[in-house]
Amino acid sequence: MSCTSENFLDGCLLQTEDDERLLSEMESRSISLPTIYKVGEMPVIRWDDTWEDFIDRRGDNIEIMMEEKSRCVFPWVVFDSLPETKTLVKGLYYSQGDRPSCMGHADDFAYRSGVLSSIALGAPLVYSETNPYLLWRLSKNRSERGGQSVAKMAKAANEIGHFSVAQAGKDNTNVSNDFIANEDEPRKMALKHQSAVVWLQSKTAAGIADQIMRYARAGFGVALGNGTAVKGSTIDKNNVQIAVLGGSWSHATSFTTWMKRKGSEYVFWANSHGKLYKKATFKEPFDGCWMTREILERFLAASFDYGMPYCVVPETVFTEVRNLMFDFQIPFPPNF
Repeated sequence: MSCTSENFLDGCLLQTEDDERLLSEMESRSISLPTIYKVGEMPVIRWDDTWEDFIDRRGDNIEIMMEEKSRCVFPWVVFDSLPETKTLVKGLYYSQGDRPSCMGHADDFAYRSGVLSSIALGAPLVYSETNPYLLWRLSKNRSERGGQSVAKMAKAANEIGHFSVAQAGKDNTNVSNDFIANEDEPRKMALKHQSAVVWLQSKTAAGIADQIMRYARAGFGVALGNGTAVKGSTIDKNNVQIAVLGGSWSHATSFTTWMKRKGSEYVFWANSHGKLYKKATFKEPFDGCWMTREILERFLAASFDYGMPYCVVPETVFTEVRNLMFDFQIPFPPNF
């Protein structure tokens, strides 16, 4: 299956010395997971033994739930199962259109997927559709020209937060005059939708691939930039739609969930180039497809020039209405 990604603008910038300084500055103020509630804002979380133990235990719980088919944590299935109205929603993932805003969409897709996975695990959270374009624009000092780097996008998600569609509108290719004139109130609300950031910690594609697998298994999204393109998809021996690599780009995407089929592990790759991958077998959105560990490592080979990927640990509003994981069902896809 071929795709038409060449119709979209490249929007992920190569890492500069300024980005390297920014990443170092963010890591210098990272904190260990047990102290996360002692700070007022969402922090940068340190990759240490405590954090590794947390994500592995959370991943173990998800794997058991998926194996026993007690509760599905695929973000798109949770999204479709939520009882809240979605009158303002464009969908879980969607196209960036004619803007070089892929870094904003990659970050946003990782953020919203993490919220949905946490809801599936029983967290009493409100899912709010967010607008990728507005945070991306603010990360660039309100410029709407050119792309953005991984480090600067991570900083904006951590410090500014994500903008609700209910307040800022659902147009992800333009910013409204009303938002420009009345930015203060939406920015206050965005602080309730910040991301804690965890920088991945490896200097090899194999090491980064392992860490992405672990994060996705734990229900957390990862945003990144890279130079290896996905030219289409195909169905593998396990009846899974997997990515076919080929060509190059300067593009940002995200990994948002995990599954195991017949002993093989997969991570779901979410793209912002539209509905190009239409061989889905598990009701997954046509905006992405799966990667095996081997495909993932090859995909990451040209990622280091764009800076280190980051895991998104989302913050959102708590709800007192939903009784944790008992108020609605999250069924598994028919073919799972």
